[in-house]
Amino acid sequence: MHKPLLRLGVALLAVSAQAQSPLTYEAGVAAHATTFTSITTLDNGFGVGVNVGTFVLRRLSIDLRSEFAPNKSGRSGNSLSVINNRADLVYNHPVADRWRAMIGGGWTGTHFRGDKTKNEYDSGLNALVGLRYCVDNDWSWTGQAIADFKDPADQTPAFNKTTAWTLKIGLVRAFGKNRSKGPCVEAAPKPAPARTRAPAPAAPQPA
Repeated sequence: MHKPLLRLGVALLAVSAQAQSPLTYEAGVAAHATTFTSITTLDNGFGVGVNVGTFVLRRLSIDLRSEFAPNKSGRSGNSLSVINNRADLVYNHPVADRWRAMIGGGWTGTHFRGDKTKNEYDSGLNALVGLRYCVDNDWSWTGQAIADFKDPADQTPAFNKTTAWTLKIGLVRAFGKNRSKGPCVEAAPKPAPARTRAPAPAAPQPA
């Protein structure tokens, strides 16, 4: 599950290297803390992750993220590696000079590596809200709160859906030749139309 997403991320980085690319890209790293529903018997824990994104519009991006965190299942007693892969559509809205409000959602797939059962995956939709602080036109800090609405998996009793909550803090950088369209760069105001001077009145003709 996680390999296809990582390949997409590598492909995105490769495309961004093309000098003639008309899009804006960004990449970054983040730390996160996750709280699981009690019926999963999973520990609450900390992890790290990476993300790449491309802005299809000045404020709207498609983000691909991969997160890793160690964990342990109270149900099986196994030590696990929880690997989240996300694909999100995120909108950045200016709220102050350097601040952008973030809202979005998409899909999350999770691989519980180390689980010895046959079903070590789950997936579902997610929603996120957050803030972006623009250090300059290229660098920015991001903070996000994410809710993952998961379908039943082997980490829960049968037919139980769960919600996992994650807080993330990350550092990202815009890159590419056309990064002037990044979320931290405000569109330049259109110049006022040039005022045309009225033609001087014609001199009266002598009688």
